[in-house]
Amino acid sequence: MSQIGRPSRILDVVESQNPDTGEISYDSIATLIIRFVGMGASQNTAAGAHGVDDSTLAYWKQRGFEERELQRRENKVLDETETAYVAFSENVVRAEARGLMWHELNVRRAALSGKEQGGRLSLEFLARRMRETYGREVAVKHDGAVTVTHEIEAKIDCEIIELEQQLGLAAPQAGENGGPAPRLLAAGNGDEPRPAGA
Repeated sequence: MSQIGRPSRILDVVESQNPDTGEISYDSIATLIIRFVGMGASQNTAAGAHGVDDSTLAYWKQRGFEERELQRRENKVLDETETAYVAFSENVVRAEARGLMWHELNVRRAALSGKEQGGRLSLEFLARRMRETYGREVAVKHDGAVTVTHEIEAKIDCEIIELEQQLGLAAPQAGENGGPAPRLLAAGNGDEPRPAGA
């Protein structure tokens, strides 16, 4: 399969810094994308970080699958660039599986050691990346309108305020006598916000 136009960047060598070790290396863009995918980055994010857009990433993978198929069917001898496409398309899939497997094993390690926090973060990562397998979404069938009560809205408002304070995004305001300000909760019925507990 010949490509018309400018040469592919799949073999371009660039400088990169390992985010875990800080070590500088010189590798092909394809190798770097595979490395970062293996560390848990999505294919599109890893490619974008190295100047490869989504359509180019899709082309590289598709071209690799096509070249591999021609090699199998017609016993085609691949040149260096064609071999790079094949290696990329196969290795990026393996790297993604390795990155996900690391998180799956981390959940297991955390469960065995009793240290839940790392396992919870990995489980959250898996739930976002592999919704159909690890997601906690529940399909609810109903007839009619769904109404959210003001108690639920109030609870959500409180949790948002607490998270903002924990992250340093919102400074608590002083209330009477220098104490903490009362939290305002949405009334849920179009009324003005009301203090918590009112």
